[in-house]
Amino acid sequence: MKKRFNLAVTVIAITTVFAIFSLVAAYSNLVNYLQEYHLYLFLAYLIVGLALRVPTQISVGAGLVLLLGTPIIGLRGGGNLAKQVVVYAFYFLSIGLIWAITDYIRTRLKSAFK
Repeated sequence: MKKRFNLAVTVIAITTVFAIFSLVAAYSNLVNYLQEYHLYLFLAYLIVGLALRVPTQISVGAGLVLLLGTPIIGLRGGGNLAKQVVVYAFYFLSIGLIWAITDYIRTRLKSAFK
């Protein structure tokens, strides 16, 4: 159990670092390059999270934090960066929803076969 938790924390940390790197890179016109790869990283985050049964609150919490930071970024003059942050927030919230649905289905199937 502890190894699964450590692996989940590692995956979440890598995803967070990549998201932060993507946001910082937006200021230096590397967005076009990074936009090709960030979707694959979020897809990997989704699959690994499903396999490790990461709690839904982690992904939803990350999405909410990004949504809360969006107005601050927008007020500081980062219009394009704010748009990218909203897209990342949407990804995190969508992944959280997918995890919640699969968790619900798993528990329903467990109770049906008992």
